[in-house]
Amino acid sequence: MDVMDEALGLLEDFGPEYGPGFSSHGPMAAEALLALGRGDAVVDWVTDYRRRLRGNPAPGLPVFAGGKAGFGVLLGPTGGYLIGFVVGAYVIGRMTAGKDRPGFWRLIAAMTVGHLFLYALGIVQLMVVAKLTLAKALAVGLLPIIPGGILKIVMAAMICLKVREHIKL
Repeated sequence: MDVMDEALGLLEDFGPEYGPGFSSHGPMAAEALLALGRGDAVVDWVTDYRRRLRGNPAPGLPVFAGGKAGFGVLLGPTGGYLIGFVVGAYVIGRMTAGKDRPGFWRLIAAMTVGHLFLYALGIVQLMVVAKLTLAKALAVGLLPIIPGGILKIVMAAMICLKVREHIKL
């Protein structure tokens, strides 16, 4: 899991609290590459992804977006989403592991389930920390990001299939 830990570390400052964007398809694509037996390509792909996403951010930036750092971020209202990234990536890996060459729909299913874990953990922590009802937490912490989440899942699956065409497994 060292490769995935390194990849997630490189993606930490692009989490959902950073704002809308493609913050979750990076970990999903990295996990899928690892599941496809291309652990050697994960860190290079994530490094290139970061450079393209934000114009090569300078080293030494805060661990979390917005200049935040430390356990306060993990214990704050959006910390559940950060923890959910790890759980979601694990679930995606488990659902695609052992499949010789998972197809588009298998990747879509795995990434959808991974997102469900990500969102569930995020919503629960948002409810607890911000003292919101389930309806309010869903309204502010899930509904606005569903269209982007669907787009990210489809894009990540397409990226995985495209990368797979160019690597020998």
